[in-house]
Amino acid sequence: MGSMTENIADKAINDTRIVKQFTNPVKEPIDSDINLFDLLDNRAKRDPEGAMIEYKGDDGTWHPYSAQVFRDMVIDLAKGLIGLGVNKGDSVAIVSHTRWEWTALDMAIMSIGALTVPVYETNSASQVSWIFNDSKVTLAIAEDDGQRDKIESVRSEVPTLRNVFVIEAGGLNAIKTYGESVTDAEFWEYKEASHGDDRATIVYTSGSTGTPKGVELTHRNFAFLVLSALQYMPRAGAWPNRRLLLFLPLSHVFARFMEFFSFGGTISLALSSNMKTMVKDFETFGPTLLLAVPRVYEKVYNAASQRAGTGFAGKMFMRAAENAREWSKAEQKGEQLPIAGRIAHAFYEQVVYKKIRTIFGPNADFAITGGAPMDSELSHFFNGIGMGVAVTIILTLSNMIIAAMRKIIPDKIRIAMFIVGIAGFVTCVDLSIQAFLPDLANSLGVFIPLIVVNCIILGRAEAFSYKNGVVASMFDGIFQGIGYTFGRLTGTGPIGSYAYALRSRGKKGGGVLGANGVQIFPSDFGVGMLTLPVGGFLVLAALIAAMQWALARPKKDKEESK
Repeated sequence: MGSMTENIADKAINDTRIVKQFTNPVKEPIDSDINLFDLLDNRAKRDPEGAMIEYKGDDGTWHPYSAQVFRDMVIDLAKGLIGLGVNKGDSVAIVSHTRWEWTALDMAIMSIGALTVPVYETNSASQVSWIFNDSKVTLAIAEDDGQRDKIESVRSEVPTLRNVFVIEAGGLNAIKTYGESVTDAEFWEYKEASHGDDRATIVYTSGSTGTPKGVELTHRNFAFLVLSALQYMPRAGAWPNRRLLLFLPLSHVFARFMEFFSFGGTISLALSSNMKTMVKDFETFGPTLLLAVPRVYEKVYNAASQRAGTGFAGKMFMRAAENAREWSKAEQKGEQLPIAGRIAHAFYEQVVYKKIRTIFGPNADFAITGGAPMDSELSHFFNGIGMGVAVTIILTLSNMIIAAMRKIIPDKIRIAMFIVGIAGFVTCVDLSIQAFLPDLANSLGVFIPLIVVNCIILGRAEAFSYKNGVVASMFDGIFQGIGYTFGRLTGTGPIGSYAYALRSRGKKGGGVLGANGVQIFPSDFGVGMLTLPVGGFLVLAALIAAMQWALARPKKDKEESK
């Protein structure tokens, strides 16, 4: 009897988790201990003559670089960087809009073990100075004279900065000349010395909500995401003749991921930053894969609705939209519409849906969206017209893709919106700290947002999906927050797979360093050091419980009414 009691107790302990972890098994083993340049090199070996990078010339037509030509160009740039004295671990900044030269420089920098430091072209001079000093930039590449002048205005403040090149002033060719005396063998020696857990980049936030915050990401971070995504989304990037027009800023981790995803798969990647010609570019380039924030899809839907008007055509559009949503919801349940609905869907396909899809070009058949919640009804609409949208939720600072939901499931969509909403609340808390406690904000760096977002939001999203009671949910959130924080600070808790992904600029001796290197939580911290994070968790937990109750109530009322 005593033995049975002990077994039950052991089972209860084993079944208790501070943070629940859910994974999908990979279909094939993944070797993520690579240099990201290997994605490009392997592509050149698989399909040397196939178009991999495309750019729009002055004549308005698209011109391709084959995989082999682009790889050789990257190697020449990398040799130039070596000739300039760039070594493993050095930081090289790119201050530019999205363009093909950005990707070539990015791969060249990382291939030799240096770190790419993306800087938004909209960052102010003071923000540039902060980022350059924080990451100890040794070499900078500016897009044009305007960006160069911005860098030069703060050059005296950045003691590590040695060289500045300008893309539109022949900067790439200038870099290549420094590598004329560097052999191919030297390049490959540099390349082989960097892989896996070596740092590849420092990604900074845009600075629109305060001082830019940076996180170090490794080659393995991106490699595993790319290779696993190719297994789970072959239609997006592994089928033949895939095409992607990328116009999002490459300074954002989402666009960077798609850059590497393209190299690792079969995608011909076109790059442009001119939003005024976006629709025309869709038409002329003909992407099969779309990458855009929900606002773009909302604009397309609203434009189609307004174009139809309020008369007969307007009424037809509304009926077609409703039919598309009904068709999608039935498909997600594994069902079909009644015969009348299927006939109507086939009719609307010819007179409505096909015309809407042509806005994205003649070949578009798959879409990915992220960066904000997408309304489930809008997702059903696009899925119903033959343009399935994969909703992704990405934590920029930790390079984590939480979900790529090919199926439009209402509960999952609500969880996605819930996560984004809490992330916004965390940003408001962060801004308040910066406004009223600037010294503390400078020391905290990205600690609070990372811990809250990666622990509470992920953990509570799963608990939310099970619809726990209000009181249970609140205490669940509190205990998760305290437990994870304690484990993160002391190095004794179950950090799990986030250990290498959440490298918030250093942790040693059981203490945590802020973004500026100030040790904010020493190894001998007292209970009082937990006051701020725990207070934040208490507020978040209360808000979570209220939101959960508000979302669950309509469903409960509906069930009771039955």
